Amino acid sequence: MRPRFSSFLRIWCLGLGLLPGPLLAESNLVVNGSFDHPNDPLYGWKYRYDPAEDKNVGWYTNNHERVCVVPENDGRKQVLSLWGDTAVLWAPGQGTKVDSAPIPFKAEGRYRFSAWVRSTGPYCRMMLEGYRWVPGIKPHPNPKMNELRRCYRFTPLYANEQQGGSRVPVGPHWRKMEMTLPPPNPGKLQQEKLKEIEFVMVHIVAIDG
Repeated sequence: MRPRFSSFLRIWCLGLGLLPGPLLAESNLVVNGSFDHPNDPLYGWKYRYDPAEDKNVGWYTNNHERVCVVPENDGRKQVLSLWGDTAVLWAPGQGTKVDSAPIPFKAEGRYRFSAWVRSTGPYCRMMLEGYRWVPGIKPHPNPKMNELRRCYRFTPLYANEQQGGSRVPVGPHWRKMEMTLPPPNPGKLQQEKLKEIEFVMVHIVAIDG
């Protein structure tokens, strides 16, 4: 049996920007990707999950109790912190998660996403997911998650030589995760799927480890 203790996954400065061009703070498409909103460091991030709104999130009723932004961690400021104990990370092991606000996406564009991560135990599952409007919903500027339907999953981000699986060990030192999307040279079917995407969201889970 694993000992019952808490361990942490830390995330610093997530950015998504259009290419070509450098990824600058003012061009970051991730809402509050630096976790420094003056009124709410978690502004723009979903970390409270209500089973009354979505029957599939029952395991995450208390998720919000394990998510915060700390002022400083290992030399970085305004760091997202996801933590869990044995029950959360391993058994039953749903993990602790957050999702970004929806980000408008054009399949003909080129984007670069990056984030810095470190962990005292949990593996990191970080990926961008594509969404489109639920049929019957009239498009508007501020979509809610229950108004969108997932239609695509990009490859998970990796912080080392691993190039498979969705649970990524990252270690105790800061590592950079980075990817360019859409993927290069997509096949015909993949191109059609990419064209369906109207928004992307950053999906992060601290799990296992």
